[in-house]
Amino acid sequence: MTRSDKRVKTTNESLNNIKMLKLYSWTSIFSESIRQKRSEELYWLWKRFVNGIGVVSSLYFFPAILSAVVFASYIGAGNYLSLDIAFTVITLLNMIKDPLRALPLFLGSFLEFLVSMKRI
Repeated sequence: MTRSDKRVKTTNESLNNIKMLKLYSWTSIFSESIRQKRSEELYWLWKRFVNGIGVVSSLYFFPAILSAVVFASYIGAGNYLSLDIAFTVITLLNMIKDPLRALPLFLGSFLEFLVSMKRI
C-alpha cells in the first residue's frame, strides 16, 4: 500500500503542476518516475498474489494430508492402530478441519488490519 501511495502522490503532483512540467519539459522525468514506482508496485502485488496462491493451496492441502500424517506418526511411534482409535481420530480431525482452513485467511486479514491501522 505504501508503494501505491507513493505512486499516486507522484501522479497527483504531476497533474497538479502540469503547466510547469510542460513549460520546463519535465514530462519525461515525471513519467519515468511514475513508471518506475508503478513497476515496483506491480512487483509487490505479484509477490502478494503468489503468497495468496500458497495460502489458498494450503487451505485444501494441509487438512487433507493431516490424517495421513497423524496415523503415520502414531504407527511409526510403535503403537497399534485399532478401529476405535482410528474412528475417534478421524472424527476429531474432521471437527478441526474447518478451523484449520480458516486460520490462513484469518492471519491474512489480521495482517491487513495491522497495515490499515498503521496508515490511519
